[in-house]
Amino acid sequence: EAVVGAFAATAAGGVLVPINPALKAPQVLHVLRDAQARVLVTSAARWQTLSNEMTAQASAVVASLQAVVLVDAPASPPPQDAGPRGLARIAWSELLHAPGRARPRVIDSDLAAILYTSGSTGLPKGVMLSHRNLVVGARSVVEYLDNREQDALLAVLPLSFDAGFSQLTTAFTAGARVVLLNHLLPQD
Repeated sequence: EAVVGAFAATAAGGVLVPINPALKAPQVLHVLRDAQARVLVTSAARWQTLSNEMTAQASAVVASLQAVVLVDAPASPPPQDAGPRGLARIAWSELLHAPGRARPRVIDSDLAAILYTSGSTGLPKGVMLSHRNLVVGARSVVEYLDNREQDALLAVLPLSFDAGFSQLTTAFTAGARVVLLNHLLPQD
């Protein structure tokens, strides 16, 4: 879902803001507020944690958020969430069967992604990347690593980090296969 969501967001003219799954609820809410996120793609359990945090602290509400897409929800969830503002809830499975729409016009200098720093010296800060930044970066890595279609890349870093996301874009640029390692902590 993370990979499909990443490419779908940019193809739809949106801006991708990948969030490290290891972040605690207050950190996630900071990123969502700072990026002025309109749609959040997450699991039902993670949404419950975030929703509880927003309910507990009215200041934690993300005013820009309009919808939550739940990757593990059954089809046809209730149209409104019991969360802090009654946000629309959408099941991932319903998005997969939704009719296609015309793609918006996107040019290479348009904003494609905002990657957040680790926040080791304060709150995480967003680094803005254009479509050109992502494409040129991927092509550069493919060239100096000499990646080929027959390669398989193991993506061990979170997609929220530039190097982690680069593993994904590099594999796609080379036509190679990328294998995602789903873990939160190094011991996993």
